[in-house]
Amino acid sequence: MPFLKIRRCILSRCSIPEYTVYWVLLLRPTYSILTIMEGWNMELLQLRYFYESAQNENFSHTARAHRVPPSAVSLAVKRLERELGVPLFTREGNRIRLNAHGRRLQQALRVSLGELDAAVEAIAQGAPALSGEISLSIRCHRSTVTRHIATFKQAHPQVTFRVSHDFGSGTAGYDVIVDDDTANYPGFCQIPLMTEPLWFAAAANSPLAGRVLTWNDLQKADFITMSRAAPLRRVTDRVCRLAGFEPRVIIECDDPYYLRDYVRQGFGVTLIPELSWKSELDAGIVPLHTPAITAERTVCLYHRQPLSPAAVAFCRAVQEECQ
Repeated sequence: MPFLKIRRCILSRCSIPEYTVYWVLLLRPTYSILTIMEGWNMELLQLRYFYESAQNENFSHTARAHRVPPSAVSLAVKRLERELGVPLFTREGNRIRLNAHGRRLQQALRVSLGELDAAVEAIAQGAPALSGEISLSIRCHRSTVTRHIATFKQAHPQVTFRVSHDFGSGTAGYDVIVDDDTANYPGFCQIPLMTEPLWFAAAANSPLAGRVLTWNDLQKADFITMSRAAPLRRVTDRVCRLAGFEPRVIIECDDPYYLRDYVRQGFGVTLIPELSWKSELDAGIVPLHTPAITAERTVCLYHRQPLSPAAVAFCRAVQEECQ
């Protein structure tokens, strides 16, 4: 039977800390595939990457689950193979297949990682209740982040939130800021949460609706958008400049509800984030048929270091929900 001896392990679901795991696989000679002597150093994250990739024989699926590039998973598995001295997969072009060595390690990890996860869960359940204040600035993806706050608050009633939606409030006093990837916050760690498409929209009865538009049509149109400090305004200006024009902004409104109402009433066009505003749109606002252009934004979570246990747990919960 495989034997797992953990000499030092940081019990966390987070992918940042390193882990040191010492393995001894004691195999009967007739089933001897590999023997790993005590003293070999491996990161637990490497073993997780291998195990999850072995489940579906695909590095890309594992990469998406951990929100890292496929190359990061592939390199981690190769380092593990070098340390073991044997290949774990047979590689055929862009495809991988688990070999006999990999199957034996997969069997050992199925038990060991399950026991480790169960231990982490048991420790977490017996830990003191989270408490304290989390200072949060929400500058984009407001409705979704607000739902995350409500869910987290329900699970951890002793945690309080101090929330701001002010785009121009800087960084002083905030533990966590939610903004897009065009922002720059020195001293903060950046964690990408999700990438969402953007599309131009207008009122359902707008003369621009229902026909194929040119960039010249949009250049002549009136725009409704947020103030220059807002993430959505930055991306609106960027997309329009890529198309070769500056948007003619006639209304600036930092309240998404009233911005959408101005559009619905036919005052002009706007650039809409598809996922963030999905639940807030109705038949009164329709997408416009514009020339092909890549219009998207990446929503990020920026946080200070170090964070309180409550803030760490909140950041982790938001990441998991956005996956």
